Amino acid sequence: MNKENTTILHFSLGPVQGFIGQARRTRDLWAGSFLLSWLSAQAMAALVTEYQGVMIFPKIKDDPMYKAICGEGKEPYIATLPNRFQATVSADFDANLLTQKINQKWQALADAVYARFIENKAIAGVTRAIWDRQVDDFWEVQWVLGAENNLLDKRKNWRSQYLTVEGGEHCTTMGDYQELSGQKKGQQDDFWQSIRERSSHNETGVGEGADYLNLRPNERLCAIAFVKRFFVHLTEEELKATIGWVPNGDAKKLANFPSTTYMAAAPWLENIKINEQVLTAYYQHIEEKIVDNGSFRRISSEQPTQLNCIATTNNWNNLDGNLFNQTALMNWRSTKLSDSSDYYDKNKNDPDADIRNSILEKLKALPKQSSNFYALLLMDGDSLGKLLSNSEQAQIVSRCLAYFSQGVDAVVKKSCGVTIYAGGDDVLALVPIHQVIGCAQQLCRHYQKSFENTGILDPSISAAIIFSHFHNPFTEVIDQAHHQLEKIAKEQNGRNSIAMAIMKPGNLSAQWVNEWDDDLLQTFTTIANALRIDELPHGFFYKISERYSHILKQNDKEFFKAIVKAELIKSKGKQAEVELVDIIYQLCQHNNIKQTAQLSALYFARFLATEDKSKDTL
Repeated sequence: MNKENTTILHFSLGPVQGFIGQARRTRDLWAGSFLLSWLSAQAMAALVTEYQGVMIFPKIKDDPMYKAICGEGKEPYIATLPNRFQATVSADFDANLLTQKINQKWQALADAVYARFIENKAIAGVTRAIWDRQVDDFWEVQWVLGAENNLLDKRKNWRSQYLTVEGGEHCTTMGDYQELSGQKKGQQDDFWQSIRERSSHNETGVGEGADYLNLRPNERLCAIAFVKRFFVHLTEEELKATIGWVPNGDAKKLANFPSTTYMAAAPWLENIKINEQVLTAYYQHIEEKIVDNGSFRRISSEQPTQLNCIATTNNWNNLDGNLFNQTALMNWRSTKLSDSSDYYDKNKNDPDADIRNSILEKLKALPKQSSNFYALLLMDGDSLGKLLSNSEQAQIVSRCLAYFSQGVDAVVKKSCGVTIYAGGDDVLALVPIHQVIGCAQQLCRHYQKSFENTGILDPSISAAIIFSHFHNPFTEVIDQAHHQLEKIAKEQNGRNSIAMAIMKPGNLSAQWVNEWDDDLLQTFTTIANALRIDELPHGFFYKISERYSHILKQNDKEFFKAIVKAELIKSKGKQAEVELVDIIYQLCQHNNIKQTAQLSALYFARFLATEDKSKDTL
């Protein structure tokens, strides 16, 4: 390519939040991330291999997804490439060719999903029309040619695509789109039940239809949400013909991504795994109770192999997460133990009440019980646009980010988590609550290490951790994570920060933010442990916050410590561990938003002491 006749292509594929963020379950979130990255990778691969483009950002030569598209390497399942890129192209290059490639690949995948799951059940003249309208017009592709780095941002201010207002009843996951039956409210059940009733499984275990794990009684999906939910249930041949490979090399594992209840149970399971025979006995009891009705496969199909802390050669860690949680198990509408049609009839009672009560009794007999909380970790590099503004520096930054993203999954797995997205400077992962803070710290250090010896000064990354009850709608948890990251950690606290929030059912109960500080973050564990072994009484922080919050927030160090010490001695007498006073003060230190003590840190320490079941005494 003659350099004199070249320019820079700035390319972006969206919508990001509209496609990824609107997810009702963990697998939806993974599927949206994977498909967006896969389509973006298709455009990058076409640019390089067919049109002689030269990538500037990101570096894709060693990227697992790019290599898979090129027929090399393994069968990746983690989204590793971002939705936007820069490349050197000929001055007369027509980027619409890349748009055509994206649409071609998307259409082939959507057609395969429609043919397998919808076609024979479609309502004539209605379903296919809705499907085509939504599939054909979904993607927002924006591109611009030129040397200026902010051209794409300027291009985004000029909207060329508008969301069509759709009529009829709308999708329960992506509310701007019509659901596929096209029927009036109350008349949709037959269509969606016919989709569910295609639940049969071939010899490999890959679903040929939609069972309750994939389509719950109250769910009505649009075409986009349906593709996200069901493409993993295509046969291996269909996945290879559309995606190009079977993600993760095993469609069965992929179809059963760890649920929020499963992630919430992980610390407890890690703890009682010491006496693994009790878990094996629990598994055997469930197998004995429900194997005869043919539903055992469905409730024993989680994806445990990626959670290192509960790895085992036994089968108990295959159980659905709801079977480890008393609250979820008692909710018979969401935890089905058979294929009985009564589960879909609003006028019927639990068809498996006796079996459920028997399993619940065994669950209650296990040591302690699972927490209801899991953690979502979201991270994003700071001021990346500024780092990429210099064309020579952009090449260095691209190499650094490629190194970072390829090391993310190993860190997350070591923390007993599951990586959903690791592309460029972005990370999205599910991690058990007892390891998520440490995981975030390790990823922060890994990010900084990725820039060592490059001459780039003080690269930083910010993070948000959401401790959420499993009852909270997943879309709300994702939205809160973005709010804590973008508005609190970055905008308000000035970047290089970590923000945390606790989401109980129906409310945000606590928030905290500060700059990265390993010693500070370690104090959460120290104080939580002190609460756990009763060096600090559990009501101690409540008394301090209620009685002295207006005084302690003034951030007078000596006065703060005097109040805490006096209350500690009052509560514990001569046995009081007064050296904890300095640690409590450190825990509550101010952030960059307000120069006042953050008493909310006390709530997080108490939360970890209560909800981290990995350290409970059995």
